[in-house]
Amino acid sequence: NSPSEVNALNRMFSIIGNVERIGDHATNIAGYARTMMERRLELSSQASVELADMRTSCMRAVHLICSACCVNFTFAPEHDAPAEHISLPQHASLLEQALLLEQDIDSRTARYRSNQIERMRKGKCHVETSILYSEILTDYERIGDHALNLQESAQELHEKELQFSDSAKEELH
Repeated sequence: NSPSEVNALNRMFSIIGNVERIGDHATNIAGYARTMMERRLELSSQASVELADMRTSCMRAVHLICSACCVNFTFAPEHDAPAEHISLPQHASLLEQALLLEQDIDSRTARYRSNQIERMRKGKCHVETSILYSEILTDYERIGDHALNLQESAQELHEKELQFSDSAKEELH
């Protein structure tokens, strides 16, 4: 195996690992939602809007990656999500756009966590709900991290034109 093939394989394993981690975080979020339904816990309207906003931001990041990889992925933002999402410069590379989205997700996470602490301080939310809210925020923030990792790996594969030799491709099939 050539060094280029080894590097391509490493990048592909990185891509697969990041996709798997995104799936793990999505599973976690679904589990938290199920727990909230079973225990009849409700988020405040503001917390609900914040989580819808985080979902929209993460879905934008995943959509960006899928469109970069020519994968058909349809995404329609939630109607109750705020319209204040970061505007991505059209001239920026996909990696630059992914980095901007990830930074935006990180800043939203910090702001929304602070908002939740303030709601708890004012007695506007249940402690158990706040814990689940915080866990969901963390999972969304990590989805943003993995989306950026995916974009970086995909860009490296593309820029370095990393690919397998014909004999290596045959071994993979």
